[in-house]
Amino acid sequence: TGVVVEGTTTNSCKLGTFRNTQILVHWSIIFLFGFNCLVSIVYTYTFRVLLFNSLFWGPMVILSLLVHELGHYIATKKLGGEVDQIIIWPLGGLTFHGPTDKGIKGDLKVALAGPLMQIPLMIILAIIYLALMTPETPPFQMFYISQMDIENSIGSIFLGLCRVSFWYNFFIFGINLIVPISPLDGLRIWAACLRILGMSVTWTAKFLAYFGMLISFAVFLFGVFILFDLSHYGGITEMFLGAFGFASSKALRDLARTDLLSLDPIFGRSWYASEESRGVEMSGTSSNNNDNQPSQPVPVELSEGAEIL
Repeated sequence: TGVVVEGTTTNSCKLGTFRNTQILVHWSIIFLFGFNCLVSIVYTYTFRVLLFNSLFWGPMVILSLLVHELGHYIATKKLGGEVDQIIIWPLGGLTFHGPTDKGIKGDLKVALAGPLMQIPLMIILAIIYLALMTPETPPFQMFYISQMDIENSIGSIFLGLCRVSFWYNFFIFGINLIVPISPLDGLRIWAACLRILGMSVTWTAKFLAYFGMLISFAVFLFGVFILFDLSHYGGITEMFLGAFGFASSKALRDLARTDLLSLDPIFGRSWYASEESRGVEMSGTSSNNNDNQPSQPVPVELSEGAEIL
């Protein structure tokens, strides 16, 4: 999402390689999985829930995030960028890539490509569940795992996994389209749309910073509500997202207040800065009639300017 998270590379373990692109798993996602398993035991007092989280739910989460990042990967490649690493961490996948020369519209396409990849996966999961469900299975709208899912056969566990995974992918899809906080795709999507509509870089940053703080606080409260709702367990991801989003939105607000947006990983990029100071068009090409060539990508060092999707 255009945000550099310090230490993501050094504190990650390698999961594999896809076409010369490293796929890594950050230690924090392992910690949150373990904490979620502990909470599930406290709330349900059953070993089956722990087994479900460890053997089924964890791998499905990683698969869903990889599908999301595949969308960013394909869009970046098509627009001329190079993807170096994909890191799986609690707020999703972080894709480190080189810049493209397509300006804000290209950036918008790359940001949208990730959430849109959730749609075919959701369709597949919904078809499987609705086709195989029985009168004894929980209703499709139940977004959390229940005792009915894990206390019967392997088939019921599989159906429960399909249902919960559908709603998890729906959460990824919605949160990345609607919530304008870093490091989610929503910030890049909102920023690109507002700039295309003509809002200045500074006002775009200020508006999204305050809006992001408000939404993040609401998401955190929602997580607290879920966590202390004794009918089911959960809320860890929402609380983590809310706290992190509020902090990142506050940091963006501070940069906008002090005219230091050049230090922001999104608003400090070349096409945002150049559009306000030199009149570069939204397409990423110069508005100077004497220079109609596409703007060239600026080399980016991973340790300082890597973009994260």
